[in-house]
Amino acid sequence: MPYTRVWNITSPPGSAQASTADDEIRNLREDIEERMDDITAAGGLWSADDPILLDNTNVGAQTAVGLFFSHELIQHGNDEDDTLWTDPYFESDNTANRAAYLPLSPMLPVNCTLQTVSVLIATDASAVVDTNVYWRTYAAPSPTNNNAVADIQNHTNTAITDLLIGGPLAHAVATDRMYYIKWNNTIGSTRFRIYGVKITIDVADLTAYI
Repeated sequence: MPYTRVWNITSPPGSAQASTADDEIRNLREDIEERMDDITAAGGLWSADDPILLDNTNVGAQTAVGLFFSHELIQHGNDEDDTLWTDPYFESDNTANRAAYLPLSPMLPVNCTLQTVSVLIATDASAVVDTNVYWRTYAAPSPTNNNAVADIQNHTNTAITDLLIGGPLAHAVATDRMYYIKWNNTIGSTRFRIYGVKITIDVADLTAYI
């Protein structure tokens, strides 16, 4: 419904009579309450509820939020791997069954929904690459390892490919889990290059992560 008054930061003027101050204060309170009622939780009222809860349907809920990971964040799985970083890409070691990893957890808020994972990737002509999205538990003494979210097996394409790993995944990100992507070159003497990673998530209340 329309507000009682248009918001006006120039009113009252400095020439207004002091006797009108009480009316202006009441008007200001009403103006604020009317506008705040529009962003409180469904059925809530700024003037009546304590504490005030924001309506995350209008303010915080977001779908298909894109998060991007530069190739510089990717790490090889062995310190002795002959791995190369350049301005545009990460290049793997040319030994079979060597792994590369990208941690996702720092960017995945608990209770969000992981929907898609995409990788800009290219391979040598004979390279065969497995790409896996995993999670492991943060638990002592034995964290569970390599719990699969999604994967693409036996990928080979010398052109830079925007490789979509499942979608929508509709995977609920749970507490006490660490998420990561693992790449594995299954054939020796070949390499693959990764130019970047994009994931999309849905969040019920984005304001909780700001």
